[in-house]
Amino acid sequence: MKKDRLSFVVIILGLVMLARDHLKRSLGDGIFNALGISPWTGENETGFHLSVILGLALLITGVVWATKSYRSWYPQVLSRIIMVCIAFIFIFPVATEKLMFLQKHNSSGAASFDYVKSDSRCHVQVKEHGAIANCSFTFYNYGKEEKITIKPILSKGYEDIDFKAKDLTLQPHAKVEVNANFYSNQNYGTWFTGNYQDIGAEIEVNGTKKKYE
Repeated sequence: MKKDRLSFVVIILGLVMLARDHLKRSLGDGIFNALGISPWTGENETGFHLSVILGLALLITGVVWATKSYRSWYPQVLSRIIMVCIAFIFIFPVATEKLMFLQKHNSSGAASFDYVKSDSRCHVQVKEHGAIANCSFTFYNYGKEEKITIKPILSKGYEDIDFKAKDLTLQPHAKVEVNANFYSNQNYGTWFTGNYQDIGAEIEVNGTKKKYE
């Protein structure tokens, strides 16, 4: 029976590998990266997602193991495990968000911000003599800062487009979404237009710069 309790450890390990925090960052990816191992088999997050594959394998193994071990005296074990797993996946990002707001409530500077790249985007128009980007950025402003300087960073292939930074006002102690237009007066000698998701950004707070690429 004591050996069978390890099935719950396997389930927990699987959930840890699959869980995502409030910034939509994968804990499994973080563990792989900390070990110096890429969580993807290909470059630029392509190929097989190893942390997810490992997480699913651990979770399925643990659930099957626990169900076989405890169903004889607790017939509802499978449904209860599934309910706990679903609750964990939904509650974990909420818990990490609340924890960060509590931990950094009185913080200031660039360290008091987190940028949600997956929820940020830009519509970009490039002409021969300049460019304009209409952007929507999502931030967690954990601390007490109310002003930030920001500019978008386009993905590889378009990183030479350098937009002028803009000062924005943010609500402190909140998750905020801000919209702004950015301009570049460089001569590009071409034109194109497009929508870009997962947009990068460079922020500056009290003279300290931080890039999210």
